[in-house]
Amino acid sequence: MKKTMVWLALTALSAAVFAAEPIVWNKENSFKGWGSQFRCKKTISKDGMVITVTGADCNISNNNVKINPKENSQLLIEYRSKDIPAKNNGKLYYATASKGFNEVNVWNFRNLKNDGNWHTLKLINDSKRWLNAGTITKLRLDIIEQSSGTVEIRSITFSTPEEE
Repeated sequence: MKKTMVWLALTALSAAVFAAEPIVWNKENSFKGWGSQFRCKKTISKDGMVITVTGADCNISNNNVKINPKENSQLLIEYRSKDIPAKNNGKLYYATASKGFNEVNVWNFRNLKNDGNWHTLKLINDSKRWLNAGTITKLRLDIIEQSSGTVEIRSITFSTPEEE
């Protein structure tokens, strides 16, 4: 009985110790690495990273990430937006050391809310392509593919999906 209790305690402890820590970019870490911009302007506000769209297919990239897809198949983006089209769509492209950005290695999303309030976009990617991609080394966020508007991001988080 004592051995069983010790084994259960060690199992619970090891699960807690080895659980993947979320990967978070926010104001506290100045959205570290998110810098390369195309057809948009990035600034940091008191609440987060502001992306002002200046042309269609705007994007911002982080070329220095290390993400294990098997431990991080959930993406959360806390955002608020203004002056974006009601029907909008965006993408998050990912690359590895051996495969660059392409139309296959992408998370798609659509219809960000445009009411000025904070929202959380929650995506889960349990596709074999994502889970078996290997270490993700680069990300490219096309927050909206249309050519106008402003999106403020409070945080971008990769994590293990919560059990519901």
